[in-house]
Amino acid sequence: MKRDLIRSLLSGAAILLVASGLATASTIVVDNFSANPVDMFVKAPGTLSITQTGISTSNTIGGSRILSLTVLGRQTDSIVVDTSYKDLSMNIGSGDQGTGIIRYDNNGTSLGEHFYDLLGGGANAATSYFRAIVKFSDHQLQFTTTFTDSANHNAAFTSSLLQGSSVILQSFDSFSNSAAVNFNDIRSITIRLDGPQAQDVTIGLLEVTNEVPEPRTMALFGSALVGLGLIRRKRNRP
Repeated sequence: MKRDLIRSLLSGAAILLVASGLATASTIVVDNFSANPVDMFVKAPGTLSITQTGISTSNTIGGSRILSLTVLGRQTDSIVVDTSYKDLSMNIGSGDQGTGIIRYDNNGTSLGEHFYDLLGGGANAATSYFRAIVKFSDHQLQFTTTFTDSANHNAAFTSSLLQGSSVILQSFDSFSNSAAVNFNDIRSITIRLDGPQAQDVTIGLLEVTNEVPEPRTMALFGSALVGLGLIRRKRNRP
């Protein structure tokens, strides 16, 4: 019953999120984690990577989804893509430190999305945004996003998130080196998750958009994320 309530809140908030956007709002899904489940466990210390190809472009931006987890310590840690919950979780055990990488790569060629043009912004980096839904993080989290074009130019931004749920909305012009990067010819997108010991974090959605929701809508959306994140945390840590 509680889970159904949270899902109803999340669905309602998502509808408001769309309705409150710009009249010409456009969004490109990077990953909604609704396809190709993963259960990747790493015994610390160690590194494990998984490359998934052939993922539907309705679920991800295309190319390959590459997941990597590096951990130090003595526990068994994990990255899980749960397609029933439509999210990715990184769970680091007590006393361990870990870094998770989520990368989208089309084998060295363009991912095929003309981000500026498709968002209706031309070359206007100030009105094109990267957005991430963090359902829950139980410690301070360093969330780094990097866009790499076909000329190997990188634009990056690090968001420092506190415990709880967060919605990252970062305009392209605030990324470092953004003026040198061709956002209409992106070769790869990389998400790096760094946290202190025993970090648990759940990511619900990655996308690029020109939509900026109203503050009241974001508040409702955030309250739903908190509840859903707590449910996931209880399930992951019995």
